[in-house]
Amino acid sequence: MISLEFVKRLFERSLKRSGYKKMPMKVSEFIRGPVLGFSNLGSARTQLEAYQGHVYKCVTLIYRQACSIPMRLYKQRGDRKEVIKRHPFLDLMRKPNSLMSGNDLKAITFMHRDLTGKAFWLKVLDGFGRPRELWPLPVADFRGFILDDSKTKIVKFEFKPDGGQSTLYNVDEVVYFRYPHPVYYLDGASPIQSQAFAYDTDRAMKVYQKKFFQNSARPDIVFETDQEIQEEDARRLLLSWKQAHQGVERAWEPAILDKGLRVKNISVSMEDLAFASLAEWSKEDILEAYNIPEGKFGTAKNVKYENDYGIDVTFNSECIAPRLRSYEEEITTSLLNHYDEGLFVEHDNCVPSDKEFELKRRESNLKSFTTTINEEREKMGLPPVAWGHTPWMTIHSQQVPVKGKRGDR
Repeated sequence: MISLEFVKRLFERSLKRSGYKKMPMKVSEFIRGPVLGFSNLGSARTQLEAYQGHVYKCVTLIYRQACSIPMRLYKQRGDRKEVIKRHPFLDLMRKPNSLMSGNDLKAITFMHRDLTGKAFWLKVLDGFGRPRELWPLPVADFRGFILDDSKTKIVKFEFKPDGGQSTLYNVDEVVYFRYPHPVYYLDGASPIQSQAFAYDTDRAMKVYQKKFFQNSARPDIVFETDQEIQEEDARRLLLSWKQAHQGVERAWEPAILDKGLRVKNISVSMEDLAFASLAEWSKEDILEAYNIPEGKFGTAKNVKYENDYGIDVTFNSECIAPRLRSYEEEITTSLLNHYDEGLFVEHDNCVPSDKEFELKRRESNLKSFTTTINEEREKMGLPPVAWGHTPWMTIHSQQVPVKGKRGDR
């Protein structure tokens, strides 16, 4: 059993030989808090640069799945919610600005939030105070918050590109998405920042592999001799060896060597075996940071087809659903407040359901007069029908008569 300490020592020694310079282990300050790790993952810019390797796969998997789930607009009317099919907000979300589609904006938002812990939209309002355009703000240029006198409320957001002028946006001009920070409650917490060591390990592994193939390519066997050998004899020896032993059908053939030659096998080193274990550990840590089951990542071994359903349920319920809910809440509170009261957004259920179970439950609800046809159609995302407002009797398929108001005959 290879210990973790042994792996780390081998890893650092080989990285040094490969030219990878390790930063010292120390606390590196960023805008609102500390991070531990080899590289400086404390700034939004370096977090965005982490969009590669396993991090790239995780972030891409999340935003693609999130963009595939439809988001609908509702209006609360008493104790029931009504689906709104036509509204200026829906037009805005389909085409938020002149350069992007709604899916483009959503994808960028999820990528920014899963890399840096935060994302920003700039609201461009029309003459009636309603959003006319939505633009993603460059999260790498975010410099901080300007708070009120009590230091508990955001008044402005400050953005400043490198070498450029600082720009301040009022709090009502910006939609601010974030993952809550455990210490700096107004800031966003980056998932990859929590696994800085795992990210650095994964990145350094790729540097090591590249350097290995560039500088350390090696054969499987070496011929050794104490005698001087001419180039012509060396070529003849290699050619005869390949003719006699290369290929599956010539495996295990005996060999006769002359000129005092000895054959030496070059086996896989302990360092290479240790790197394989270390790469697996770093991948698992990154997957845990994003709540993605390994089976969904496509690298798990011995995953049977019948387990795909359980993997999808876990992925959507623990990874996608919480992200969609926080996305909905911020849009409802920071964007729909420019329109009528009672409006809110919700995504369709992203967690896969057992279709056979859902069908039996729908049939049971209708047969027991628990729900109407239109109520079941609403769950399916279908429009109501004229004959579906009241329950149907199971005998002779007759509709239950509707009682009139008191006093009617």
